Amino acid sequence: MLENTIHICTTSPGGMNTVVNGYVKLFGLPRKNYWSSHSWNFIASIFKTILICVRIIFDSHKIYHLHTAKRGSILRKSFISIFIRFKRKKYIVHLHAGQSKELMLESKLERKLTENLLRHSSAIICITKDMKNFLAEDMKIKDNVFVVPNFCETIIEKPVDLAHHKEPLKIVYCGTFVKSKGIFDLVEAFERAKFECPVILDLFGNGIAPKIDKKNINVCGWVKHAEYLKILPNYDFLALPSKYETFGLAYVEAMGFGLPVIGTFGPAIPEIVKNNETGLLVEFGNIEQLAMALEKLANNVELRVELGKNAWEDVKNRFSPQIVLEKLEEVYGNIEV
Repeated sequence: MLENTIHICTTSPGGMNTVVNGYVKLFGLPRKNYWSSHSWNFIASIFKTILICVRIIFDSHKIYHLHTAKRGSILRKSFISIFIRFKRKKYIVHLHAGQSKELMLESKLERKLTENLLRHSSAIICITKDMKNFLAEDMKIKDNVFVVPNFCETIIEKPVDLAHHKEPLKIVYCGTFVKSKGIFDLVEAFERAKFECPVILDLFGNGIAPKIDKKNINVCGWVKHAEYLKILPNYDFLALPSKYETFGLAYVEAMGFGLPVIGTFGPAIPEIVKNNETGLLVEFGNIEQLAMALEKLANNVELRVELGKNAWEDVKNRFSPQIVLEKLEEVYGNIEV
């Protein structure tokens, strides 16, 4: 059934597009079954949405998989869902998070449109338990809600050998240069931390870089995702003290190489990073806790190795493509056509 479903999503760069392209590549799904409802400007997006609605009227497929995240995406899918229901067909709503929560809680009209989209669906897919709990508690939507995490296609056969990494010890940050990602807290905590060996912090991302006072902090800027993944195994651990994450693929990718990670107790993150098992978690904005976590991992190679191996094993068991495919098939198996 998975291969006979029409996926309606976006072709613009971003997390949702990465997931959808991953489905095409790893699950062998036909590219023709992916329709884009989004374009580079507002008018073009409206035109593409109308075109999809017309296609649905004459299309023979019985199930549509609506991928959505931001405000425009949810509103477009709400409009498209009307035509799907008109043709007495079924659809799945796949919440890739993004602005989903904010939209559901903002204006009454937007909340009503979102509720209408979700309540008429045959199934709702959330990428974290955090979103599923939000739907149950704030939207009172509990039926046919499934958790299917994003998969990681770069999990290696065995974890990197952290015990034999040479000095200097290397810490990596990967994320946008904004306050909510914790980058400014990270720089301050790194400058406060007391390390027992030479340590380097490399910052990958885009935006306005923080002010740097130490020579062992490098602002590397934005690099292509494939290039970042090539160099990621050279690091000793990832530090990404975000306020929240919609999923946290940066953690999963690092853990898939066998790197321990530092995160926060913010929404969704503890689902990905198990405190003191696969990484260390601190309170967002607590510079002292963050500095102590940096010291704890940097000054203890045995701990890095232990947490790194645990992280690799955990990611392999929860976020490998085969595991995610099985969860997707479970969702489709609950829909009667």
